[in-house]
Amino acid sequence: MSNSTTLPLVLDERCGIATVAGLRDEILRRLEASAECTIACDGVRAIDAATLQLLVVARQSAENTNRLVRFERPSEEFLQAAEYLGLRSQFT
Repeated sequence: MSNSTTLPLVLDERCGIATVAGLRDEILRRLEASAECTIACDGVRAIDAATLQLLVVARQSAENTNRLVRFERPSEEFLQAAEYLGLRSQFT
């Protein structure tokens, strides 16, 4: 994951439950510093349900506080995993 609040937050190639807490903290940090957080999803090759759920909740929570979480260029693997969970529409 990248660390600057002005650059997109780049998701790792493999996103799993072990990284959810750190990802949550980074999204929150970025949303405290700016009204928008862009998350680059194009390099994701594997992503689990916990990470996808975190991303959906992060977007919903941001919207509730007039902030924006945007998903940029989700990879096919990312979208396929989201589809298995019925969440694809959240990322397209």
